[in-house]
Amino acid sequence: MIAKCSVWIFLLLSQLVFCSDLKYPGSFSFSRTLSLRGGCDNGKQDQALLDQFQSMRNECNMMVQKMSSIESEIEDHQLVESILRNYPLSRRCYRSVGGILMERTVADVLPDIKNETHMLGKAFGDLSKNVKKKQEEMKDFQAEHSIRLMKNGEES
Repeated sequence: MIAKCSVWIFLLLSQLVFCSDLKYPGSFSFSRTLSLRGGCDNGKQDQALLDQFQSMRNECNMMVQKMSSIESEIEDHQLVESILRNYPLSRRCYRSVGGILMERTVADVLPDIKNETHMLGKAFGDLSKNVKKKQEEMKDFQAEHSIRLMKNGEES
């Protein structure tokens, strides 16, 4: 029996999206190899840890994608708001509410657009905090279970 045996389990992930820094709320796409160093006799446990880590990464990536979507909606709302400010408040405009076009005035729509932009901004901020929290959880999990990310056979 080997006393200090270590097993490297490699899981090749193609086009893995890893959210690292949130300088820009997008995500980075590249191929990586994920490895886990563990004991000789706990292959199933190692695989379970890898699956759990991958699940955490996927959850983080979904949040980053949602942030990108919200950011796009905020930009759209700001564009509409800037355009509507140039028109008289009594002018007719149409707004889609639940897939139905509603005839309203600029005075009715403008406050709604501002409110939605504000709410989207709050949602974006909350999601950003959650992504940072999830990244910290991933780093802790990675350190606790000695998970190493590898790129082209080299540790990064």
